[in-house]
Amino acid sequence: TLSLHDALPIYTKFFGGEIKIQNLTYLFYWVYKAPNCSTNAFFAYLDDVLRSELRQGKEFIITGDINSNLLDESLPQTQRAIEFMDVNQLSQLISKPTRISSGSVSLIDVIITSAPQLFSKTGVLRNSLSDHFPIFGVIPLMKH
Repeated sequence: TLSLHDALPIYTKFFGGEIKIQNLTYLFYWVYKAPNCSTNAFFAYLDDVLRSELRQGKEFIITGDINSNLLDESLPQTQRAIEFMDVNQLSQLISKPTRISSGSVSLIDVIITSAPQLFSKTGVLRNSLSDHFPIFGVIPLMKH
């Protein structure tokens, strides 16, 4: 049988593991959805991965390039990304554009989490090293 993960193009990437922060364990995933990858297959796979873990009460941090412009809610791929976050009660913490080209402005690089309170600050670093701006999230390691 063919799983959803097998149906995703090889250039779509998922990498994850557990990290311990403030004596709690979080599942951390870095993702990349290739522009020509099926948005439905991509988020269906993420749904499958997350649902079993969410049922066990685990918290998530997902970061990466989802190639769905969250600045334009009229796009079907953006609507699917928002649906994924809503259904799984996840928050997307980046609010500024992460890619600016001569003809477009988009927010496609994300930090999606079930624990937004974990982050003291998130944002986008403006630079010209790539066609994407780096994103960041600050997680205090010590409670004040």
